[in-house]
Order: sequence, then structure tokens, then C-alpha cells
Amino acid sequence: MSAPPRAAVTIFIFNRPNTTRAVVRAVRAVRPPVLYVVADGPRPGRVDDLERCHDARRVIDTDVDWPCDIRWLTSEINQGLARSVALGVSWVLDREDRAIFLEDDCVPEPTFFRFCDEILERYRDDTRVWQVCGTNRLIEWRADRQSYHFAYYGSAWGWATWRRAWASFEFLLTSWDDAEVRARVRTRLGDAEEYRYFADICSRTRRDPYDTWDYPWAFAQITHDGLTVIPSVNLVTNIGFGPGATHTLRRPLAALVESRPMTFPLRPPPLMVRDSEYDHKHFLWALGRPDAASAADFGRRLLQCGQAMQALVLVDAIWRGDPGQRDLALIRARALLALERPQAAKEVLARLLTLAPGDAETRALLAEIAS
Repeated sequence: MSAPPRAAVTIFIFNRPNTTRAVVRAVRAVRPPVLYVVADGPRPGRVDDLERCHDARRVIDTDVDWPCDIRWLTSEINQGLARSVALGVSWVLDREDRAIFLEDDCVPEPTFFRFCDEILERYRDDTRVWQVCGTNRLIEWRADRQSYHFAYYGSAWGWATWRRAWASFEFLLTSWDDAEVRARVRTRLGDAEEYRYFADICSRTRRDPYDTWDYPWAFAQITHDGLTVIPSVNLVTNIGFGPGATHTLRRPLAALVESRPMTFPLRPPPLMVRDSEYDHKHFLWALGRPDAASAADFGRRLLQCGQAMQALVLVDAIWRGDPGQRDLALIRARALLALERPQAAKEVLARLLTLAPGDAETRALLAEIAS
């Protein structure tokens, strides 16, 4: 069993007892002595919510079976995800100087808690750092040389922060109306497409501020040049995709690969600067058009997990745009073979050989099909 986290742990729950149970099971591995629970209420006119909200709260009562002081913030009316999380974070950080936050569908790898604890302590007084995240959108990034890196783009799928940083959170995004602030964001992001994407999100959030809380949080960080710590390996798995979710109705391919443990002692990056390359790759994933190298990496992982169709879908559009992408072509051929489409795989490989006649791996895979 891992050591209990020093930082307070908070779980946000609503009406999904099954995913809540999985998160509590993960938290049980570290047995925090204090657990904050923020429970939203049933939606109006949804009779089924009454029972499901009750069942989710009951999971806390029954499954938190270690000595633990459970502190509740409950609502009997529906606040909605944005209000519930924003109010809940503020409530916890009024009482704690730092805290770890998990929504009811974000299952952390046990080392997530130690990782958060060590980062929260290391940068407790460093106002350049605003947040710690457990999710690495690329699953692995520079893990051979460091344990984490700094970025602007974090994730709400398992995170932690300090009271000092959250004090600048701006739920209604009123500062977005200021042209100087928008210019500052444009300069900080540095990429025109990234800025247009973020500006569109901020404008929509400004018009409807009660839909989400994480974009206002990201806005606060970027306007203040606040850095997010991202682990070199993914430490959180989101299990909440599907009809019961608020925003994650369809599971993105980037969420298909599971988490893995962090190794200690932590190795900090050589410089305390934003890793803009990671952020740009993260951005491309958000748009659904990852770069070829990231797509190939994910494709290999998906094939290793036996998810050939997902690997094929992932690489297909990029490969069609550039059939000469060797790694994507090989992944596509192997996926087609796994899906029992050998003729289609042969066509991909034959096309690749016209571009690289001496490719030994391609020739070997063709020979494997022929045999």
C-alpha cells in the first residue's frame, strides 16, 4: 500500500455510482485520512437522477472503509458540472492550502498521489507554477530523460493546485472583454491557429459561462503565464465516456491507452519553461488531427492492446494524405491483417515498396502474408 497523500483529496460525484466506485477503489490504495466529497444534486424533471445520485453518495458511505474523516459539500438541486466543480474547489481551498481533485470517472494510478504531493511541495511557493495534472495527452513524453515537463495545456482528468493559484480563477471570464488581455493571450500562445481555437472557446464560454469550468481555469493560467506540470507518463484513465457523461459522450482515441506508474525519485526538466512542442501536439490531438509521429506511436500501442480497428481509424486519414509515411503504412497493414483483410494489407505494403524498394520490414511482412 502506498503512503497516504499529504495533500487533501477531493472527489466530485453526481449520478454515476459505478464509476464513482472505481475511483474510490483507486483512492483506497492510498487511504487518505481526510476525504472531501462534492456531490451535485438531481436535475429537474429527471426522476431517475434521484435514485442514482443517492446511490453515488452511498458508494462513499459503504466503500470508504478505512479510517477517514469524510467532509461533504452536498447540493439537493442540480448545480451543473461547471458550478459544482468551481464551487467545490473554492470550498476545499478555503480550508486547505493545496488539494488533489478527481471527478467521478477519473481513475488514478496509485503513484499519481505521490507525484502530486511531491510537485505540490516542491513548487508550493513558486508562483510560476499553477497546477499539477495526472493526464499526459500523449501518454508518454520525454520519459527517458525527465519525470515531468511544463506546459500551458493541462487536463481536468486528475489534477491538483494551491489556494494561491486558484485565487485568480475567473469563472465569468470578464477579462476576456479586454483587448489587452486578448493580445497577451495571443502572444503567450504564439501560434495563430492555437490562438483562434482558444479565442473561440473563450468567446463561447463568455456567452455561456455555466457550461464549463476548465476553460476559465486555463484562461486564468495563460493570462498570468502560469505553468502546468505534466507527468512524463500518463497517470490517470478516464472511464466515463458514453451516454451518462456531460461532455465526453464519445471516447477519443487518445484516451484508449491505460495509465502507467511514475518512477521515483523524480527527475525535473532542465529548464523551467513551457514545452511548446508538447502543447502543440496536445492541441492537434484536441482537433482530432494528430501529427504523424504521435499517430504512429498511438497506433502501435493500440495494436499491442489488440485494438486493431481503433489503430486503423487513427492512422487512416493521415496515411491517405501521405501514403509514403512508412510507419503509418506498416501500422495500417498490420491492423488490416488483424482484421482479416490480407489483400488490403498487401496493397498497402506493395504501394510502400514502390517508394522504398529496399525496406526489409515491409518485404518480411509481405512474405508473412504470402505464407
